Amino acid sequence: MPPASSSIFPPWLADAIEVSMLVRGIGWDFGRHVHLPQRTRSLNRGPFLIATIFSFIKNFVILDLCESLVKRLPKIGDSEGNSIFVAELPGYARYTLSTAIHIMVGTAIICGLESWNDIIALVKVGLLGRSPTIWYPLFDSPWRCTSLSRFWGKGWHQLLRHTFLSLGGYPGYWLAGKAGMVIGTCFASGIFHIVGLPILNTWIVVFFTLQGVGILLEHVWKNVTGRRVGGVIGWVWIALVILGLGQSCTDVWVVLAASICTKGGKAVISRQFRDMSRSRIDSLLASFPKLIPTGTQHTSVETEDVRYVYQPLEDLYILLITNKSSNILQDIETLHLFARVVSDLCRSADQREIAKSAFELLGAFDEIVSLGYREQVNLMQVRNILEMESHEEKIQEIIARNKEAEAKEELKRRAKQLEMQRREQQRRAAAGGPSGGSYLGGGVTGYSPIPQRYDTTPAPVRTASPAPSSLRAPAFKGSGMKLGSKKTRQAELLDALGGEALLSEDMSTPGSPAVSNEIEPPVSAPKNERGSLPPIDPESVHVIVRETLSVEMVRDGGLNNLELKGDMNLHISDPALARIKLSIAPAAVTFGPELQFKQHPNVGKFVANRDRVVALKDASRSFPVGQALAVLKWRYVGRDETFVPLSINCWPTPSNDGTCDVNIEYELENEGLSLHDVLISIPLPDGSYPTVSSHTGEWALNPSSHSLDWSIPLVNAEDRSGSLEFAVGGDDPGAFFPVKVQFVSEGSIAGVRVSSVTRVDNGEETVFSEDAIVQVENYAVV
Repeated sequence: MPPASSSIFPPWLADAIEVSMLVRGIGWDFGRHVHLPQRTRSLNRGPFLIATIFSFIKNFVILDLCESLVKRLPKIGDSEGNSIFVAELPGYARYTLSTAIHIMVGTAIICGLESWNDIIALVKVGLLGRSPTIWYPLFDSPWRCTSLSRFWGKGWHQLLRHTFLSLGGYPGYWLAGKAGMVIGTCFASGIFHIVGLPILNTWIVVFFTLQGVGILLEHVWKNVTGRRVGGVIGWVWIALVILGLGQSCTDVWVVLAASICTKGGKAVISRQFRDMSRSRIDSLLASFPKLIPTGTQHTSVETEDVRYVYQPLEDLYILLITNKSSNILQDIETLHLFARVVSDLCRSADQREIAKSAFELLGAFDEIVSLGYREQVNLMQVRNILEMESHEEKIQEIIARNKEAEAKEELKRRAKQLEMQRREQQRRAAAGGPSGGSYLGGGVTGYSPIPQRYDTTPAPVRTASPAPSSLRAPAFKGSGMKLGSKKTRQAELLDALGGEALLSEDMSTPGSPAVSNEIEPPVSAPKNERGSLPPIDPESVHVIVRETLSVEMVRDGGLNNLELKGDMNLHISDPALARIKLSIAPAAVTFGPELQFKQHPNVGKFVANRDRVVALKDASRSFPVGQALAVLKWRYVGRDETFVPLSINCWPTPSNDGTCDVNIEYELENEGLSLHDVLISIPLPDGSYPTVSSHTGEWALNPSSHSLDWSIPLVNAEDRSGSLEFAVGGDDPGAFFPVKVQFVSEGSIAGVRVSSVTRVDNGEETVFSEDAIVQVENYAVV
């Protein structure tokens, strides 16, 4: 390739642009065997660009002139697209006119392609900086050719040479040698033209295939006579083939209209694809029934101007109106597609149903034929196009449906809420309770009483010494009665409902301030880490064991995760007892190797399955006095259900009336633990309130999380299980999860408890106190 002289683009971009615009491959490897016509312009950059500009103007003017002349011819350039063979003219005049039109169309093709070649030359030489030596004309004087071989091999443009050889030439050579290569190349050219330009008549495939036959006949002539086809005889031969057979390719077919009419010729619907007046199409349809021959099976009739291709459709006709030059086979195929579309869109082929679906039918007709030319579509593609919906419209429909569903759900929810409130009032009235009580709390009166302890003997502290240790009685804390200090819960509920609930006699509020019988609800969560656990009086040697539990159980059974973390802190207040060792009692449950222990660096290695002793490495040293020291830590992570201290079974059962019956149970699995301040929180569906039928412990609604809080003061080996049953509006069982649990416990899940404390110097046992607490970090059923 000649080097570029100058370019406004970088070399790599200039090469990419040039390759994308090249078809013949001039200057590149794939264009080595292409015939290149002789240059006719100066190779100097300036004169070349000027000559190219003038050539473009000349070709464009000739192209426009040929098109204008064809459009000015009567019955040729009108909107109905008539044939170039005018039937009103005598034979010689008819074919003289058609030949002139054919020559003008060919000239327009040559000038149009040369104009395109001029534009590419201006881009390559003017913008990309290529040398003018890479430019060659597209055509090599095709009117001077005297044989088909030279006409198609050199005279006509070679833009699609590689395409035709690849699609037809090489496969034909593999099948039938050189003759197959010639026929295959010409056949591929015909297929390419009919696919790329569907407005052309299918005769063009036959025309190009016959060109291959003509080239083979020229080779036969040469082998028989020893002379090539040429001279005047060759020029006449070219004229007969190109100007004679080629006229049918110029005479394109056009669909003027597609109509459905009655047997009397009255239009039901009609779609004109060319510029035709209403009176013209009415006249054509009115004359159609008179042209149908009786007693024949024909599906087409002709007049002097148009052709009707029709098909009976029960009591109607569906027909295409085309020009007489159209391909009858393609017209029949197009008509069948129209008929299938009508059958697909209409339940029946009667006039009322077709008029009802007129808009959809006309849209389908436009997808099949555009501006009079058949589109390459089938029934499935037409159906898919018609079913396409606007994305914005679809979103708006979804929003409207969601709003309607939300409004219905809200109405249903409020109706159920009022009905449940009425049923609760009737149940309480039948039980003899006060009618004005709220159903939002546990028990009959609607509030949870403050639990009080009447233990006469405090629980003893585990100690190795016979000296007793006393416990301080828990202080009672409560609030007195208040006059008119707050709204009743029913009033709050009515405010939340927006005043839509009608007040009955039982629910009416008094006209004067009344004394509220409500007591401040108890605090569900413990205020400190001990909760209601009894306090411990520390001895001189005080051991503190803290464990944190995190559990995630599955509602259908099984365990997602269980994590237990614990630590042991030693606090010594008497310096005389600083040199001691702690003996750990054997664990009731074996966790296995998953339970990992880690001791303080100054503490000897703790082996869980052997001595289970906590002591300093250096026996001569002492534990620090007056401060707590973390001597041992442990951690367990696993999925063994046997280590779960409290099992929860929540079983929602949807009813047919839109409500859900919920049964929830708990059971203590580790009898060595005593769980205090157990709080089980069950989420509720939005806007729904429960009706509790039976329960253990107390329950109350938590307005902040809209959940039912079920509280049990103590769960131990003597009182290890309980249940709660309630009904609530909603039919989604998943709305009652996750169930969350909180509690505080005495003891150790890992079984780390001190059995004795011994002095190192004399081996005597020492009095000690121990405070072992299990706290919940996360305990849920999902």
